[in-house]
Amino acid sequence: MKMTCSGRKSIRLKNYDYSSNGSYFITILTKQRAPILGKYFEECFIESEVGRIVNECWIQIPNHFESIMIDTYIIMPNHIHGILSINKESNNSGHIYNTYSKPIPRSVCTVVQAFKASVTREAKKKRLANLVWHKNYYEHVIRDENELTKCREYITNNPLKWHLDRNNKKSTNFVKNGSIY
Repeated sequence: MKMTCSGRKSIRLKNYDYSSNGSYFITILTKQRAPILGKYFEECFIESEVGRIVNECWIQIPNHFESIMIDTYIIMPNHIHGILSINKESNNSGHIYNTYSKPIPRSVCTVVQAFKASVTREAKKKRLANLVWHKNYYEHVIRDENELTKCREYITNNPLKWHLDRNNKKSTNFVKNGSIY
């Protein structure tokens, strides 16, 4: 098991360069899965003020990282799913991702860190929340067009399954300590 310098288990692919060209499926959870980003009312999602900040910061990512493009994304009550694509004209970084060193500039990690920091900073300014995010995030390297299509469909259809989502504390499938309640 690979550990990060903070003692947490690393969920990243060993020796994968997360600054390389490609698409990445990202999921970022709120702290303790708190539904602070919005709520569903009669099958419509209503963003909270924090949710509006999340939306604004997400769509601003390409303005801060010139090689990053956003694709399909969805904001849910306690998480965001999105696809980020890195497209650098020359991909000669030669870097290998290392969980023991500082994040590589223009990598998925630095983009997610900057996004989370921006949301938290804006939420604090407006006195909405001090801690918005779970410490880590999940990503999946999208390997081909077929997988990209499946990730887009998953994101698009995610609201339809909210009542079953394991991230929904009111779900009939809510998992706690390995047991389904």
